[in-house]
Amino acid sequence: MSDIYDGDVYRSMLTQIQLNKTNLLLTLMMNVDGVAIGNNTEESLWIITFTLNEIKRSERFRIHNVIIGSVCSCYKKPNRKLMQFLLKPIVEQLKQLQ
Repeated sequence: MSDIYDGDVYRSMLTQIQLNKTNLLLTLMMNVDGVAIGNNTEESLWIITFTLNEIKRSERFRIHNVIIGSVCSCYKKPNRKLMQFLLKPIVEQLKQLQ
């Protein structure tokens, strides 16, 4: 497998969408990454980004094709509970778009 297009789940969803010609399939890849603000502190910035898988791979990750979902400043690396808190509103909004 070299891209999402090669996966069984993606192919199955695409087949179902093609049977119902009124729907369009758009899938997102979510990335979360953090960067330290300074050398002598645990403070960091965390960014949540999305890319559309339907954009060809060579173009998908270019800055003008990346969607910024959130930017968060933290006093230390977020633990699982904080990350769930940060992601919850994004997940809820994506569910509404589904």
